[in-house]
Formats: sequence, C-alpha cells, structure tokens
Amino acid sequence: MKFHAPDTLDAISVLLEQIEDALTAAEVPFAAIHAATLCIEELVVNILKHGRIEGKKPNIEIALHLEHGRIVIEITDDTNPFDPTTAAVPEHIDTPLEERPIGGLGIHLVKTLTDEMRYRRVGEHNHLRLVKRLEPT
Repeated sequence: MKFHAPDTLDAISVLLEQIEDALTAAEVPFAAIHAATLCIEELVVNILKHGRIEGKKPNIEIALHLEHGRIVIEITDDTNPFDPTTAAVPEHIDTPLEERPIGGLGIHLVKTLTDEMRYRRVGEHNHLRLVKRLEPT
C-alpha cells in the first residue's frame, strides 16, 4: 500500500483516514492500526513543520507492508536531513503534565509505539522504517 502525504497540515486527516481504511480492510487489529496512524501523523506533521526546504514543496511518500505478523511503515521525504532515531528521551518526561512544556514528546511516542525504527539518508532523501508487531486479536 502506497500513499502520498499532503504538503499541508490541513489535509493530513484525509491521509490518515485512507491508511486506516486500508489497514482495516487488511484485517489488521485495531490497536496496531491506532499505533500506526498515530506514528504516521506525528512524523508527517514533524516533516511539514520542521523539515521544509524554503521555496520547495515537500514530497512525502508512505509505504505500508504486512509481513510475518508485522506492519512495516516506510516514510520517505525530500526535506532537510533529520535522523529521529538519535533523539534522546526528553528531560521532562517524568515531570507532572501541568508543568511540562508543550511539545517535544512526539518522537519518544513513536519509539514507544513501535518495535523497530531505522533511519538512513540516501542522496537528498530521508528514509525512515518503522516496524510494529501485530498482536493477535
């Protein structure tokens, strides 16, 4: 399954609905669908907010594969280089919610929801591969 992400934040909900529909049709368990769409949303929003190259529309492709009881999510974009696998756990992770600054937990959430995360930069493209094991329903 391949999807092209929009280049605006307004249209992300349509992309997520398409992904959810495709995974539901493939009989993927709800918990895995929820984790996958949450991770994709977080990463696409980050790319659109922080990765843009001035004067260039970002091209973001998402491929989903079901193999050996896992969802494999591959996100490729042509924005600024960024390796989310190197992001440290936020310092304020144990701070009470009302005392935390807004933001900064997205990549930590993605790492928590997935079983594997790999990054590589090839030419002008970021390639991120996420794996989520499917739990039996």
